[in-house]
Amino acid sequence: MKELTVSVIIPTYRRELYLVNTIKGIFNQEIKANEIIVIDQSPEHEDDTIKFLNENNGLGNIKWIKYTTPSASGARNIGIRESTSDILLFIDDDVEMDSKLIKSHLINYKDEKISAVIGKFIQPEGWHYPIRKEDDHLFDYKHFPLDGPNRVEGIATCVTANFSVRRNILEKIGIFDENYSLRAGP
Repeated sequence: MKELTVSVIIPTYRRELYLVNTIKGIFNQEIKANEIIVIDQSPEHEDDTIKFLNENNGLGNIKWIKYTTPSASGARNIGIRESTSDILLFIDDDVEMDSKLIKSHLINYKDEKISAVIGKFIQPEGWHYPIRKEDDHLFDYKHFPLDGPNRVEGIATCVTANFSVRRNILEKIGIFDENYSLRAGP
């Protein structure tokens, strides 16, 4: 089996130090990303953030793409189109991670039947998940806790804060729906 390549895709909107720290977390991975794509929807940044993004874009450490229409799905789709790897790892612009994030995703793909992986994440205090009733089948939603190590077989609503998928699966099922949005949280 060939060694899989991985692209990390980070949509961002109006983040400063959080974004810089998230990118630094990706730089410090045990297994390095083949590419890091930052889709920036922010109208402007603080000087330190611009300096960091410009330097790392110029050095080829990241691919910094400006996107003027704020849309999480639209930004992810640009990241998909710009990426070249076998595995696409989507993370939010405020993720704190250990050095095993990429490795933890790639281990799962040794099993060729695995199409996608949703990794553990913990939301800040006060954030809540959208409430779904057991008989609510509108989205064929199956709740599972995202702060634990449970394995779920099948399709579930996914949050892209720590999510990876095989490129060839996206080529079969399509990209993110830019007409869909879900407002969650306080």
